[in-house]
Amino acid sequence: MQTGTRAIRVILAEVYGGKHDEQKHIDTADRIYEAVTGKQNPKRDPVAGWLGMSQAEESRMKEITAILNDFEFVMRRKDDLAGNSIWQDFARGFVRKERDLGHDYHTWLTWYMNDPRRAEWAWKETPTTIKAKWLMAFPVQTTTIKTDETGGFYA
Repeated sequence: MQTGTRAIRVILAEVYGGKHDEQKHIDTADRIYEAVTGKQNPKRDPVAGWLGMSQAEESRMKEITAILNDFEFVMRRKDDLAGNSIWQDFARGFVRKERDLGHDYHTWLTWYMNDPRRAEWAWKETPTTIKAKWLMAFPVQTTTIKTDETGGFYA
């Protein structure tokens, strides 16, 4: 709701002059907001807002670090994947998106490491090569092809 009152303050500043963060514009915007919505505009503490954003970012980074630590451990790598921005982007975007589609990275890691030839070259994998091999770990559902009474085929 703060953005709604900020928009009102900007309009007031344009119409009556001055800056949108002047106290008279803030008070007037709050009164307009209350009159229109019937609710009081909640007061915001900017420091609390920054702390809240940093806590949310910290939890996302912990999740990304856990994903990359799993890749590093299972693939027996000695480099710090969690400290590499390219790998962070990979985990943040691709792995989380695929997990939402039902393709869990644990399944891919198990598939990858089950082949001794692939496991031997695990140290050389990059996010690009992993993306290229990703769908190989997830079997595609096949449709059965049936015939009709005239000998035609349909799925």
